[in-house]
Amino acid sequence: MAQRNQAAFTDYEGFVAKFEPKKTTDDCYTPEGLYAAVRDWAVEEYGLQGRPLVRPFWPGGDFEAFEYPAGCVVLDNPPFSIISRIVRWYGERGIDFFLFAPNKTACGIRGCHKIFVGADTVYANGARVNTAFVTNLGDAELRSSASLTRAIAAAQTSVAKPKARLRWPRRFTHFSRLERLAAAGIDYAAAPGEVAAVRKCGGKEAYGGGYLLGREAAERLAAAERLAAAELTDAERAVLARLARRGGAKTRVLAPKTSGRGRTAAGWSGS
Repeated sequence: MAQRNQAAFTDYEGFVAKFEPKKTTDDCYTPEGLYAAVRDWAVEEYGLQGRPLVRPFWPGGDFEAFEYPAGCVVLDNPPFSIISRIVRWYGERGIDFFLFAPNKTACGIRGCHKIFVGADTVYANGARVNTAFVTNLGDAELRSSASLTRAIAAAQTSVAKPKARLRWPRRFTHFSRLERLAAAGIDYAAAPGEVAAVRKCGGKEAYGGGYLLGREAAERLAAAERLAAAELTDAERAVLARLARRGGAKTRVLAPKTSGRGRTAAGWSGS
C-alpha cells in the first residue's frame, strides 16, 4: 500500500499545477524589447518626438487614478478584458493613446482606429498572442502595417519558434484530420477491414494513436479533404454528387452503403 501511495504522488508538481490560476490575456506582460519596437515605430509614424509617453497599466494599478501629464500619449499594453472601457475613457478626456489590442475583436472596439500586423507577439509569460493595435492618432480608420510587422518580428528573433507540425504519411490518420473534416461538414467512414490501429507511424509516436489506411480508404480520405478545402456549400456538394452519379462514378467520400446483413458493401457514395 505504501509503495502504491508513493507512486501516486511522484507527480506532485503536476497535481499542484491543476490548482494554479490560469493565465489570461490580462496577464500577458510585455517584454521590453517588444515594447521598445512598438514604441519606436509609433513615435516615428505619428511624430511623437518630445511628447511624454506614459504606461499606466501594471498589476493592481488604476489607470483612471493615474496622473496624466499635459500632452502625453498612452503607449501601453492594457488588460484586454476592459479595453473598450479604456478606449472610451480616454476618448472622453481627449487623451491620445496607442494600445495593444486583441486582434480578433479589435474591429468591434468603438471610438478608435485599428492597425493589424502579421506577426505573433510573444509575451513575458510565454503566451503567444496575435495582437493588433488601437489608437486615436492618425487618419486611417483601418489599416495593415508591413513596417510594424517587420519591427515586431525583428524584436522577437530570439524567441523560440513553435515546433513545426509533424507531417504524417498519406496512408496514416489520427484525430486531427478527422476533426477538420467534421468541422467542414464532411462525413467520412472506413470499415474495420480497411484500417489498422497503430501507436507509431514512420518511427514517430502518434499522440493518442492512429490508423494506417488501406489504399481505397486513403483515397477516400484524400478526396474528402479536397472537398473540405473547396469550402463548398451543402447545395454545391449535392450538385457534385449528382454529377458523379450521372457519370457512373462513385464519390467515395461520405457515408458507406450497407448490405442487408449489416456488412459494409464495396460501393461508397455521397449522402
